[in-house]
Amino acid sequence: MGRFDALVGEHVPHLRRYARALTSDMTRADDLVQDTLERAWIKFHLWQPTLDLRPWLFTIMHNIYVNQVRASVRRARAPSVGSYAFRKER
Repeated sequence: MGRFDALVGEHVPHLRRYARALTSDMTRADDLVQDTLERAWIKFHLWQPTLDLRPWLFTIMHNIYVNQVRASVRRARAPSVGSYAFRKER
């Protein structure tokens, strides 16, 4: 994990600032940064050292955030089990 820490560590404050701008909530921002670092760690083998790491990390964060927003919209649209009226067929 040493190489990952060395490369990613300097970007964490910038990721936190971006996460706060996206979420407007410190707790959600911290969770978003954690999710981003976890995904980056898992996918680190896909990063090409010839490319800048910062845009790669920000893209991961943005995609995670968009997926979270989409999931919350889907949850909000889904009717709850108690909202269905049961019909009696004749």
